[in-house]
Amino acid sequence: MKQKRLPPAVSEGLASGATFVVASNQRQAAVRAAWAGEQRAAGRKLWGTPRILTFTQFAETRLGEQWAAANLPDRLLAPGAEWTLLRELRRAAGGSGEARALLASIRTIRDWRFPRSRGALGGSAEGDLLLEAMSALEKQGRELGRGPLADWLGELEPVPGDLLSAGLAALPTAQRETLQRLGARAVGNSAATAAVAVAVANAHDDEHEIELIAGWCRAQLEQDPDRRLLIVDAKLRQRRRQYERALSQTLSPSEWVANRARAFSRYFSIEGGQPLTDFPLIAHALMSLRLLTGSLRFDELLLWLRMPFIDQRDVFAGTVVEAILRDGHRLEYGAHALAAFLERTPVEPARALAARLQNATTLLGGERRSASDWAPQVLAALRALGWHGSRVLRSDEQQTAARWYSLLDEYSALNAWLPRGSAADAVATLVDLARERSFDPASVATPVTLTESHDDPVVRYDAIWIAGLDAAQWPPPSRPDVFIPLRLQVAAGMPAASAAGQSRRARASLEAWRAATNSLVCSWAQLDAGAHRTPSPLLSRIPGQIAYAPAAVTLPLAERLRKPQLETLEDVHGVAVDTSVAVRGGVKPLTLQAECGFHAYGEMRLGAGPLEEPAPGIDARDRGMMLHKALELIWLKLQNRFRLEATDEQVRKPTIHQAVEAAVVFVFRGFVPPELQPSVEREMHRIERLIEKLLKRELSRPNFDVDRLEALREVNIAGGTFVVRIDRIDILEGGGCAILDYKAGAPRALRWDPDGIRDPQLLTYLLAERGRDVQALANVWLTRGQVRYIGKAARPRLLPGVNGLPGMSPAKVPPAEIDAAWQGELENWLQSLQLLAARYLAGEAPVQPAPDVCRNCHLTVLCRRVELTEADLAGTDLGAEVP
Repeated sequence: MKQKRLPPAVSEGLASGATFVVASNQRQAAVRAAWAGEQRAAGRKLWGTPRILTFTQFAETRLGEQWAAANLPDRLLAPGAEWTLLRELRRAAGGSGEARALLASIRTIRDWRFPRSRGALGGSAEGDLLLEAMSALEKQGRELGRGPLADWLGELEPVPGDLLSAGLAALPTAQRETLQRLGARAVGNSAATAAVAVAVANAHDDEHEIELIAGWCRAQLEQDPDRRLLIVDAKLRQRRRQYERALSQTLSPSEWVANRARAFSRYFSIEGGQPLTDFPLIAHALMSLRLLTGSLRFDELLLWLRMPFIDQRDVFAGTVVEAILRDGHRLEYGAHALAAFLERTPVEPARALAARLQNATTLLGGERRSASDWAPQVLAALRALGWHGSRVLRSDEQQTAARWYSLLDEYSALNAWLPRGSAADAVATLVDLARERSFDPASVATPVTLTESHDDPVVRYDAIWIAGLDAAQWPPPSRPDVFIPLRLQVAAGMPAASAAGQSRRARASLEAWRAATNSLVCSWAQLDAGAHRTPSPLLSRIPGQIAYAPAAVTLPLAERLRKPQLETLEDVHGVAVDTSVAVRGGVKPLTLQAECGFHAYGEMRLGAGPLEEPAPGIDARDRGMMLHKALELIWLKLQNRFRLEATDEQVRKPTIHQAVEAAVVFVFRGFVPPELQPSVEREMHRIERLIEKLLKRELSRPNFDVDRLEALREVNIAGGTFVVRIDRIDILEGGGCAILDYKAGAPRALRWDPDGIRDPQLLTYLLAERGRDVQALANVWLTRGQVRYIGKAARPRLLPGVNGLPGMSPAKVPPAEIDAAWQGELENWLQSLQLLAARYLAGEAPVQPAPDVCRNCHLTVLCRRVELTEADLAGTDLGAEVP
C-alpha cells in the first residue's frame, strides 16, 4: 500500500476538525493537496474544507471571530496601509524601495520583540529613520483606532478543538510564543533519517543542473506516474523561466509543437506565485494607464500594441499602427500626442485607436481625487480603451483579471492613508501595489512541485531534489537587517543575522528533507558564468552519500526534433532580374552585391529590409536630402559667378542661408513638425558651416565650371538598365571633367581593389558619362565640420587632396602616356563593374560576405552563416549553406 503523505498526527487532527498552522503559503498548499489526495484515496467525493492556515491567516481569522462574537468592529489595519503611509513619508527620498525596507524592519522588530527605545535602536542615521517611521505608523494607528496584527496577538484566545503546528522553530519569537500560549502541538515527519541515502549531483553549470532535474523528473514519473516529487531551489524566482521551459519540454514536449497557446502544465506547479506586474493581462492594463496619464517609451508602446488585449476589427491593425509609428521621430508617446499623431493618418484603424485614446484620457482628467473615487474611473478608462478585449479568456487569464479587480479594491480601501491626487498619482500607486503583490492562479494538482522555501516540507514526498547547494549559497550568507543594530538581531536568535544562525538553519532543513522522503538528491553547479564554484561543506559531511547517476541522458526538445542528417544542397542562384524594365534601387543593388550576394538578393529582390526605428531629431535620410538640396541650390545661384561672389562674405553668407532655408522647405514640404523645429534649426546651422568650408575649399582649386547638377541618367550595365542621379559634374581647366558625389558619415578610401570593387557608385556614374573625357572621380565628404575629397584622378591637383596615378608625375611622364595609363585603369574598373552587375542580374546570391559586413547585417538569421560556421568549427557536417 502506498505510504501516506501526511504524518499520522496531521491526518488524525484534520479529520477531527483541528486547526493546523504551517510556516508559509507554500506549505499550506502542499498540505491541502495531500489531504485532498487522502480523501480521494478513501473513496470520498465530498469532504469538509480543512483549517490549514499560515500564522497570519490564523491570527487574523481568530481575531475576526472574537471581535464579531463581542460585537466589536474590525480594528486591523487594511492590507497595504502601512506600506502606503511609509511610501508617502519617503516619497521625496528613497521612494517605494526604501518604504519596503523600512516596513520589513518594523515588522521584524514586532515579530522578534526587539526593544523600541531610542537607546536600543537610535544612534545612527538608519536607526533614527526607523524610529521616525515607527512613530508615524503608531500615530496614525492611534488616530484611526486600528493597529497591525502584532499589536493584537495578546488578545488571541484558544481555538475550540486541537491546534497543531509545523515548522514552529522557524517562526519568529512573537508568533512562536503565541502558539505556545494557545497550546499548539508541534507535529512533523518522524522517519529515521539515518536510513535515507543522499545522492549528490555535480552539474557543469546552472543550465545543466536544471536539465538533470528535468531528466530526473521524467525518469521518476515513467516508473510510476502517481509519484509526488518536490524540487527545492532558493533561486527559483530568478530561474523560473528556465525551469518552465526545461520541465515542459521534457515532461510534455507536445505543448511546444501544438498550434494553440500553452495552458497550465499537468505535470508541474511552481509555488509562491509571481509579482502581478509579470502577468501579461495586468502588465497591459498598467501600461495602458501609464500611456493615458504619462508616456511610454517606443519599445513599450510596441509591446502594448502587440499584446492581444485590445479589440481591433482589423487583425493587422496593430501592425499598421506600428508601421506608422516607426516612420515617426518620437522616442516616447503620451496618449494625447499619440492620438494627435494617429488622427493625421488616413488609416482607419489608427484613427479608431486615436478616438478610443481620447475617450479614455477624458475619463482620467479633471481635479485631484481620493483613491475610492479614482478606482472606478481607472476601470472605466480601461474599458473605454477596449481592455481586455472581447475574446474569451483562458482560466488563468480569468483568475488574473479577477485579481486585478481585487487590487483596485485594495487601492480603493487606502483612502485614509493616501492624499487626494491626480490620475498620474493613482496610476503610480497602482503600479507599486502590483509590484508588491504576488499571485499564483489556481491550477490542477500536479506530480511535481517546485518551491523556493527551505522550510520543513511537512508532507512526505516519494523523492526530493535540492538544487543550488554550492558553498556560496548553502548555507546562505548572513543577511542582517540594515536598520536594526546587529547585536540585537544576534541576541534574539534571528537565523539570517549571522553565519552561525544560517548554518543551524541549513542543518535543520537537511534533517527535515531527509525525514520527508526516502530518496533525496542534492545538487550543485561547478560554474557560474565562468566563475568556479565549490560544493557546500555541509554536503561533504553527510554520511553514506552516493554520487548521483542519471538513469538516462535526456536530450533537449530542440535536439530531439532536429534531424541529424541533412541533404547537401547547392542553392546560390535565385531568379534572374527582369531586364526588360529598369532595375529597381539605383546603385544600391550593386553596392550590396559587392558586399554579399545573399544580402543583395534578400534586401533588393525579396524585400527583407530592416524595420524602421524612430530616432530623436531629424531622420538621417532627411538630413542627407537637406544637404544635397542646399548644395544644389547654392551652385545654381553661384554657377557663373562663383569666383566673384564666393569671395565676398557679404554676399556668400546670405546666399548660403537662403539656399539652406529653401532646402528645408523642400524636404519638409513647407511644414516642420513642432517637435523637430529645434533639431532643424541646429541642422541648418551645421549645413551652413559645412557649405562655408566647402566653398573655401573650392576656391583653392584651379578654375572650373559646374556643368551639371543632380543629373538624371540611364546607364546600361551588363544588359540591365540602371537609373542614377549624379550629384555634380565639373568642367576642369585645361580640358576634361570631374564627377563628384556628396557623402556624409565617416570618410573612407575608395575600395577599388584588383580582385573586386566595393564602392561601385562613382564607376556607375563614369559609365553613364562614357564618351566624355573624365579626368577625376571623387566623393566629397562633408561631416564633423570638415570637408574632404577622396577619389581617383589622372593627375595631381585636379581636386584638393586627390593624388594622380602612382608613378605618373606630369613633370617626368609625357601627357600621352599618363592618358593611356588613366584610360587603362578606367577600363579595368569598368570591367569589374560589368562583372558585378552581371552577377546581380543573373540572381547569384552566394553567402560570401566581404570582411566586416556581417557585423551590421540584419539578414544573418536568414543566411544562417554564423550558425553553420559554428557547426563547421564543431566538426559537424551540415551540408552547404542554404540561402
